[in-house]
Amino acid sequence: MKFLNNTKLIFKSILDLIPAVLVAIIVAMIAAYGMNNLNKNFREINEIQLEITNTLEAAKSHLRSLKIAVTGDVLLATKQNSLDLLEKAQETVQQNQIDFQTKFSQIFSIVLNQTDYSNYVDNSGNFDNNTITAKHIHNKDILDELIIIRDTLDEKLYSQLEGVFYNAEKVIQIENNTKKIKENLDEQHFKTSNILIKAIKASFNTTESFELREDADMRNFVYRYSMFLTSLSGKFSTMKQNEYKLFAIEAEDSNQPNKRLQKENPYYIDQSKSNSNTSDNREDLIKEIKINIRDIREEFKSLRELEKSLDHRIPYFFSGDSIISQKEKLIVSDDIWKSFTKYSINFNNFASDFGSGNSANLSNSKSALDNALKNNIYLPYASISTRLDNLIRKNNEEIEKSIESNEEYLERLIYTIILVSVIGLLLAIGIGYLVAIYAVVRPMREFAKVSMEIAQTGDFSQTIDIQNKDEIGDAAKAINQMLGNTKSAFTEIEELFSKVANGDLTARINKEFKGDIG
Repeated sequence: MKFLNNTKLIFKSILDLIPAVLVAIIVAMIAAYGMNNLNKNFREINEIQLEITNTLEAAKSHLRSLKIAVTGDVLLATKQNSLDLLEKAQETVQQNQIDFQTKFSQIFSIVLNQTDYSNYVDNSGNFDNNTITAKHIHNKDILDELIIIRDTLDEKLYSQLEGVFYNAEKVIQIENNTKKIKENLDEQHFKTSNILIKAIKASFNTTESFELREDADMRNFVYRYSMFLTSLSGKFSTMKQNEYKLFAIEAEDSNQPNKRLQKENPYYIDQSKSNSNTSDNREDLIKEIKINIRDIREEFKSLRELEKSLDHRIPYFFSGDSIISQKEKLIVSDDIWKSFTKYSINFNNFASDFGSGNSANLSNSKSALDNALKNNIYLPYASISTRLDNLIRKNNEEIEKSIESNEEYLERLIYTIILVSVIGLLLAIGIGYLVAIYAVVRPMREFAKVSMEIAQTGDFSQTIDIQNKDEIGDAAKAINQMLGNTKSAFTEIEELFSKVANGDLTARINKEFKGDIG
């Protein structure tokens, strides 16, 4: 208790600091509240908007991989006529489709987990834009756009993939069949040409043989037979040249769609000449080859007549094994006809409207694949990719708005803290000033005033009028008591001197004083 009585002024001085402490506490609370809101907003941006953007970017990447697999890998498979590559492309497309759908579903989950949109639906089942917040409106717009993208994917892209791979497989099968037919045509033509060349060579040797040296008529007949074989060989060569031209057109036509599609531009317009001329040339060559085949068949009638005559003549000029040998070398129509027949069948399979490797089917299948890639892959992909880009752009704009809002809030928070600090500082200064005036300055002035009056007048009846309940008040009471004691002592002394002056030497001071007076 004594300690507390001796520290009243200290407590009062400490109390003078309370306004400043309160201001500091208020500023700290405002700062903590503001920073908590900033941290909350920043976390929302990181955990929601940024996650949506990152997931959209990942989904777009998978969609692009899907498009590359459908176009690039499929075109590579058709170019190399590989069903294995086509199967791998299909597996890649399916995997990218799964990856895209996974990311796409994650976006729905991210948005729907943040808000129960049923709270913002009115009685008619429509969203009430007056009650839903701007942030939720933005997320709702994302959901609406995602639904449009999902429907577009299902209706215009995913549903068309099977048709693309079907056309690609058909092109590969036709190309492989065409390649096989072409190899068979080459093989039969080689056999036919080889037979003719050997027969022509044998006929020339026969005309120069010892057996025919005396018979000019037989030499002329064999020579005519040799010239007929040479002419027939020329017809085969002409037919083969037309065949080469036809397959050259097929190869050129096969490469055109790939070159155009490799531009990867869904709006690209082919500036090359119309394919009608190519189609006309193809049909003309097919007709010409068929005419060649028909002409060669007609020639076989003459060949068989010549061989029949030759078969009768040979025994007249040769004998023994020479007869068999000459017939085997010169009479070759059966072998030629066998190879030629196989050639005709293979070509008709290629050219006929009902053949498995015909030109029309190949051209139609390539055109169907070309159109499927352009209309069912490039165009839907371009549309969906554009929508995804717009979603990413809008979401990034929302992030920028949130960041700007946080910056504005932070700026207002700083201004608020500065204002509260200035007001608190002024308030603390004012309260401190008032406390100092009433608790210290005025009592000290009272001390000085009373002290100067006593010093100037010697009037110890003066008292210090201070009502403070602190150390200054205690000091004033003590001084007032001291002045009272001093005045009482001087009064007693005066009375004593007065009695002594009147001759009363027995007079004494009745009160007891301490110190030098006592």
